[in-house]
Amino acid sequence: MMATAFLNANMFISTTKRLLLSTLFLLVISQLGYADDKIIAGWMEPILVHPTTSLVKAKLDSGAKTSSLHAIDVEYFKKEGGDWVRFQIDDEKGELEEIEKPVERWVRIKKKEGGYVRRPVVVLGFCLGSLYLEGEVNLADRAHFNYQALIGRNMLQGNVLIDCSKKKTLTPNCKSRK
Repeated sequence: MMATAFLNANMFISTTKRLLLSTLFLLVISQLGYADDKIIAGWMEPILVHPTTSLVKAKLDSGAKTSSLHAIDVEYFKKEGGDWVRFQIDDEKGELEEIEKPVERWVRIKKKEGGYVRRPVVVLGFCLGSLYLEGEVNLADRAHFNYQALIGRNMLQGNVLIDCSKKKTLTPNCKSRK
């Protein structure tokens, strides 16, 4: 009887210590800024593509360095002494919206079959939950993918924590843009 009471008391103290240490660890982490000002999102979320009102499905991919967007009817032209691109995006309802942007640069993407494909890179804004993300996005034919957009580390880093067990946890509602 005395031994059982001793073991139960020991387990209670051990559990209490673990709880206190876990709480202390989380407190220290939050004070260091690792969790401040970040949103928690699922691995797949709806986003609004600025400057349009198009709602598209996006895969949040911390394994991808850059972001990518499905572009339709891509046309290149000269404007204001530089290279520009005009393209359309389709939202979840299949409605098309047109965007014109200056080409920031070109990237070479290695193809699975071998060789390379050249893609234009533009600066776009995405509304993810209450967070407005702006950065470089390469334009691609993503018709054979499940998601029109892929958001990579260039936009996620420092802003978003991904909970890979969840999807569609946020509704785009950006109040301000950078």
